[in-house]
Amino acid sequence: MGDPKTNRDEFFFFDEIGRQSTATLQMLAEKDDKTHPITGNNALEVLMGGDEAFKRIAADIGAAKNSIDIIAWGFDPGMELVRSGTVWPRGKDSTYGALLDGAAKRGVQVRLLIWKGDAIAGYKQNNMPGYTGDQRGGTVTELRWNSNHKTPEDLRQDYCAQWWHNALIPNNTLLPARKNYPLEVCFRAGSTAEQVRASLNRADSTEDPLSTTDGDYINQASEKTLIEDHATHHQKTILIDYGYEGGAKAIGYVMGLNSLTDYWDTNEHLFHDPLREVDWGCKSFTASLLGKGTAISRDPLHDYVCRLRGPALRSVQQNFKTAWKRAGGRATDKTIDGDTLPARLKEVAQPGSQVQVVRTQPQENDKTIKNIYWQAVEFASDYLYIENQYFFYESWVRHLKAKRQAQVAHYQTCGGDVSNCNTLHMFCVLPWPEDDGMVPRTFDMVKSLGVADSMTQGELVKAKLQQQAKEQQDWDKLPKALKANAAIPMPPSAAILSSAAVQAPVRDPKTGELKDLRLKVLMARLISQNKGPEKIKVKPNPKDDVQQVDVNFRQIYIHSKLMIVDDDFFTLGSANLNVRSMAADSEINVAVADHGEAKKLREMVWQQHTRSKDCVGGKATQVELRETFENWMKLMKDNSKLVSSGEGLITGFVIPFSDKRQVTFRHG
Repeated sequence: MGDPKTNRDEFFFFDEIGRQSTATLQMLAEKDDKTHPITGNNALEVLMGGDEAFKRIAADIGAAKNSIDIIAWGFDPGMELVRSGTVWPRGKDSTYGALLDGAAKRGVQVRLLIWKGDAIAGYKQNNMPGYTGDQRGGTVTELRWNSNHKTPEDLRQDYCAQWWHNALIPNNTLLPARKNYPLEVCFRAGSTAEQVRASLNRADSTEDPLSTTDGDYINQASEKTLIEDHATHHQKTILIDYGYEGGAKAIGYVMGLNSLTDYWDTNEHLFHDPLREVDWGCKSFTASLLGKGTAISRDPLHDYVCRLRGPALRSVQQNFKTAWKRAGGRATDKTIDGDTLPARLKEVAQPGSQVQVVRTQPQENDKTIKNIYWQAVEFASDYLYIENQYFFYESWVRHLKAKRQAQVAHYQTCGGDVSNCNTLHMFCVLPWPEDDGMVPRTFDMVKSLGVADSMTQGELVKAKLQQQAKEQQDWDKLPKALKANAAIPMPPSAAILSSAAVQAPVRDPKTGELKDLRLKVLMARLISQNKGPEKIKVKPNPKDDVQQVDVNFRQIYIHSKLMIVDDDFFTLGSANLNVRSMAADSEINVAVADHGEAKKLREMVWQQHTRSKDCVGGKATQVELRETFENWMKLMKDNSKLVSSGEGLITGFVIPFSDKRQVTFRHG
């Protein structure tokens, strides 16, 4: 498999007497610098959770003077960015549609670029409520003018449908209200199958083969078909006043959060929060058990955005400019779309943060996000923290293990005692795979990291291999005359064979350390507890042992795409840790090399998840990380016991990751 070469060779002097040398570790992708500049003097903030992030976005949109450029996977004009009360609209003029309309009425140029899939994708994803469907889960998009008793949800749907109707009227219309109105919406389709295949098979950055025969029993769509023929544009950015007054007030956002109401939540992740949308479609496990007669909010959700100022915004602007033009958007004022870096962006913060904006963009043969993920593990020595919605990219784990093995071997070659070599502590936080077809590749990932016992998929793999071996033996024993009319035993599916081929490391049962790698791994997920005065009483289906059956605990959905390394580096944005995000969909991330910001982010995130000072990591020394790792493990175990017993309150949100599903096909 081809691996990307991310850095230039570096030469440095070595003191042979003192046996020491000083060198600089480059955590960013140096070889991509010409097309993806590594910029200094940037000011950034990482905002956690929809409540905090969307409030800042609303304030920045409200203060915009010249331009607002938005790239979105989906857009919900009825979502309230700032919320109070419990009935839509939860805040005066706080809906996304009203905020953009207000900016346009002030004369601000508003451009909104959104991914639009085919009819099937539009129905399934419903990423533009009021245009692609009803946000309650239906497909009705017409206005219900004949209703005499409209509910708040009826009013919301009417508003969304009317907003899209107005926004999509051509700007050159003769209607006075729309003539020269400075708000334009453009749709764009995903990359073509040819472009995706070229990205998948690049000689310097190839991907593991996709399944062609593992079909879904509903639509018979293989993993290969779903990825190659159904690529999306998954980028999420906002750019405000980029060319105004030389960029003096330019602000950008690189986001994991989608511009849809499902992605709003507070950092308290309450079990039920009336400020979140009601789960009308009963999609969450809790809502499905309660049934349509009980209105409960959608599952809590966790994610981030990066608010950015400084010269790195030029890359955000260039990404928008190219995509807007490709989608057929109208040309606008050159001060907005110019190629020259606005003069006042150059020194926003000194020294500020070193930032590189990286992408996946098959249309431009761009896989720099993959380059960054490959680069990040080159020098990781103390800890690696991963939060990711889709955690199934086993080729990256193989790369990580190869680098760890090389580091340990080098330590031995230099005469060091391996027991003194730094242990890399890997903290992984992920959700349940949202689709059954995502279980096998997730299992490949956890098996490759030595924690296969967190999923029962391994039992299925073993059983299928044994079954096939027995069938083959029985067939081999048949007389030659009978073999001619007997069916040759079929091998297990690609999903089963792939999992069987994954190399699982040997784990020390006493320490949990992976042999020859100096690597320790924990897998966590997040849950929220019903802390109300009354517990929900529902007798779950005894056959449903797949997920958490106690309805007084519910999953906090990890939508984030975050990696932090050694308090030196982090990346976040739209890209998941899977083949789709690394090679097929368009994605955009920030990569940041800044010790202070990385440390601050690690402390904020670990405190958020554990609510324990013993689990934050101190200064992230080897001693502190070892203690912190054990404290996380203990906290997860203690919380798991409380979940099982139903007695007492958990601390924080973390419990061990586990999944009992057993699946023979994969969707990647």
